[in-house]
Amino acid sequence: MNLALIQDGERLTKASRHLLKAIKDLGHKAYHIPFELINVEVGRETCVRVGGQEIALDGALLRGLRSDISLEQYLARYAILKQVETLGIPMVNEVDPLFLARNKYLTLLIARMTGISVPDTLLTESLAAGYRIAKEWNDIVLKPIAGSRGVGSIRFNDPDMAFFAMKKLRMFSQPLMIQRYIDKPNRDLRIFVIGDQVVASMYRYAPPNSWKTNIAQGGRGVACNPDDQVKEIAIKIAKILNLDYAGIDIVESERGPLLLEVNASADFEELMKVTGVNIPRRIVQKLIEKVKK
Repeated sequence: MNLALIQDGERLTKASRHLLKAIKDLGHKAYHIPFELINVEVGRETCVRVGGQEIALDGALLRGLRSDISLEQYLARYAILKQVETLGIPMVNEVDPLFLARNKYLTLLIARMTGISVPDTLLTESLAAGYRIAKEWNDIVLKPIAGSRGVGSIRFNDPDMAFFAMKKLRMFSQPLMIQRYIDKPNRDLRIFVIGDQVVASMYRYAPPNSWKTNIAQGGRGVACNPDDQVKEIAIKIAKILNLDYAGIDIVESERGPLLLEVNASADFEELMKVTGVNIPRRIVQKLIEKVKK
């Protein structure tokens, strides 16, 4: 089979290198295709073209949309992938679920509507509303609506400091996504779901003098076997969002487990290291399974 990894940029991440290696180890031809090099045409929908080369693909892994691109790039990449989809090329994750999961607020809304507990979260463009909720909740996290690895998330327990940060965001026409901070035992859970199974799990512990548990922010992973309730939440939200695989972040709270985020292009190096599970191989096997259907 000809299998591609489609991502932002020509520089491969560690996760992307693992996935390409898994494709080759399973006996298939691997292509690395940056978004920037794909071109499509209305009226010519017979193949994927990378630069001037036509490539016949059997399947593709979608990775790395990035969150700091322009709206025009975002819309263009969505349109390109939808046209690739019309060629009947199976993708993991599929286009619409991938883009939906990039929207942190919509993900939480859908989860809440289907009975999954989530942190109290406000989305607004109003400084007045943001300031009001910062005073009401006292301890908040100001988060980007699209992002990963904890980058751009800032915690405030002073509403006036939060106001100045929100004011700066509004100067650049950015929305305000504000979440009530959840007091947690210096850790949260990363649950990795592929298909309808939890394949690996770990606690993520925050480094000293930090509240962020993200591995990219210095967090530390420890393998764990979460209880059935946590596993059920992870499997349920992945299924609701129609994701072939996902890294699900869940926090333990006085209210019970709360869904924090769903990552449709989740990194997995630390999870592989602490659990010994070959996650990229299983992701590629999921793609191969879809191709053969």
